[in-house]
Amino acid sequence: MHRVGVFHIVVVAALLPGSALAQFVLDQTPKQLREAQGRLAIEDLAIEETGLTAGGDFCTENDELFVRRSSLLASEKLTYGVNFRITRKQGDAVTIEAVPGEKLESLRDSMLTTFRVASQLKCHVFNIDPASRFKVRSVNGSKSLSDLLGKLK
Repeated sequence: MHRVGVFHIVVVAALLPGSALAQFVLDQTPKQLREAQGRLAIEDLAIEETGLTAGGDFCTENDELFVRRSSLLASEKLTYGVNFRITRKQGDAVTIEAVPGEKLESLRDSMLTTFRVASQLKCHVFNIDPASRFKVRSVNGSKSLSDLLGKLK
């Protein structure tokens, strides 16, 4: 009987708020954490302001391309990858200019990989709701992937 009583006390103590077994709480938002690091995201850009991201944080819905609002801006350019110059536009949208790093072998191949992966990342599956993403209006002035790839031959 004594053993049951000790077990019961341990279980009750574990369930009490503030007990030693309590779960660690993340009581800061991602934006607060980003600000504490001195980092900026696409959503921090003013309308018509441009920032650089190293790599894309893209998803798709109904064959349309989106970028996550909280994607971090880069402090320096990639040498071997694609740098995305993102300009924030009115209406929760952006335009993108894909610029190759100075040692990138093929912008076209890198863009094919970027958009192949993005086409498999459905925004709703990854809980990237409309309030958490920007519409991509154009990439390098193109409004479709086939037009963009035609320009990158």
